[in-house]
Amino acid sequence: MKNGNRSRERITTSLLTLWSLLLLSGCASFQVAGEVQTGRQALLAGKPDVALVHFQRAAQLDPDYQLHFTSFPQGVWTYVGRSYYNLGKLSEARQAFERTRSRYEQDALARLYLGLILVQEGNRQKGLKECEAGLRGLRDWLELSRATRMANFGTRAETSDQRFKKILQ
Repeated sequence: MKNGNRSRERITTSLLTLWSLLLLSGCASFQVAGEVQTGRQALLAGKPDVALVHFQRAAQLDPDYQLHFTSFPQGVWTYVGRSYYNLGKLSEARQAFERTRSRYEQDALARLYLGLILVQEGNRQKGLKECEAGLRGLRDWLELSRATRMANFGTRAETSDQRFKKILQ
């Protein structure tokens, strides 16, 4: 009987520990999202210094955090970089955008901003290559978004190339 009670106690303790860990991880995710949202509002209000504090806090809590509900999917490091860029701190911005690229290759805004910085630093060829890749990524994302919207309404979506050809005819 004692062994049965000990087993139940262990199971109960394990379940409580697991539940506590899940609760704490959910709180951390909520905190990260709150920091990013507050930072986004500050960035939109033209306060990159305030935004930077929130984005850095979010990056410390979850350096791989990505937003998919915004106009363009972005990692938290893209927001850190955009804040630095708006503050004129191009070296720090470049580091943040490079960090984004190492974590999430498809972050089109990070590539675009990185390209702008590289051009400003005098590395025109590499900068233009990054800008082009960023713009292609944004175009692809817009095409996918448009096609998804059109599919949801039962209409065939045209690509930008098809629309351009129609205009030229």
